[in-house]
Parts: sequence; structure tokens; C-alpha cells
Amino acid sequence: MTEHLPNLAITIVGTLDPAQQEIFDRLLTTAFYKPDQTEEERWADNDRYSSDDKVGYALAHSGDELVGGMILLERALPYGGRTVRLGGIGGVATDPAWRGRGIAESTLRAAMEALRQRGAEVAYLCAIPELGRRLYAKAGFAPLGRPYTYRGRSGKGYTDHDGWLAPLTDPALCAAMLADTATLDLAGSNW
Repeated sequence: MTEHLPNLAITIVGTLDPAQQEIFDRLLTTAFYKPDQTEEERWADNDRYSSDDKVGYALAHSGDELVGGMILLERALPYGGRTVRLGGIGGVATDPAWRGRGIAESTLRAAMEALRQRGAEVAYLCAIPELGRRLYAKAGFAPLGRPYTYRGRSGKGYTDHDGWLAPLTDPALCAAMLADTATLDLAGSNW
């Protein structure tokens, strides 16, 4: 059962100072570190998730302690003969001692509102189906349901199948993108 914390504070910031970045990086390492990962697999992950599209962070604090956060991203995406303002969520992490208390859900709601206020039309993220159903569907995300392509920092092309979309300022556009059957090209790196 989710325990919502009354003293949880969610803030949206554009940048992190070095001390905040160090703490946030520790959260990311805890969330995404795979001890049995080979050096080649680690290189591929770093190549895949290397976007320069960062526009800010959504941070969850309990008192002075950073207990969770995520990266906000945005890019212009060519789609259907027009340019879509695609908002993104990446690097979702919650301190293991604080999981199951609604922190990621609360932080995600704030992040989605921040992307909406920036004028992003559709939100994108990648997530395994179980996490998508448990967390992201509550915020309006639906599985893309088809492959998407992107390029890593090295220029190498990748194809994955774990994309999710949610409407921000243009629900009709999001519905059309979800109904499309063509492979979606993210026109940059993954988030």
C-alpha cells in the first residue's frame, strides 16, 4: 500500500549544484546499477541514454534529504509532416529506503505539469511493462506498442520496444501517435 508523506516537498529546478548532482547521481546509480553488467553493456547503456535535451529536474525531498527525482527533457521531434514538442521523463529514481510511499508518483505528477507549462505537447519515456503499468499509466502514459529508433552519442543506431507516450497539451496528437503503426524515430538519443 502506498503511504503518502505529508512532509514531502517536490521542486522543479533547471540545474543542480555539484553537491546536489552528486546526491542525484547516487540515486541513479542505486536505481540503475547492474553488478553483473559487462563493460560492453555498460558502454552501450551510457551511449543509449546520453541526451543533451535536459531542461531540468523534478526533485522530492523529505526535510533536507533528497529521496527521489527524475530528469525533465524536451526536443523538437519531426512527426507527421510537422514538428512536435516532445517532453521527456528520464532517470527516475527513488532511494530504496523510501520506495513504496508514493514519492515517484508525486514527483511524476509535478514533472508532467512542468513539461505541460513549458508547452510540450506529448510526453515520452521508456520503461519495462510492469513499471509502466504500476507507475506511469497512473499519469496517463500508454505503451507505444511498436518499435522506436534512436541514435546514441556515438552515432550508433538502436531499436527498442519499451516506449510510452502521454498527452500533455495535445491529447489528439498523442492519440494519433499511439494509433500509428510505423516505427517512431526519436530523432536523437533515448531518455
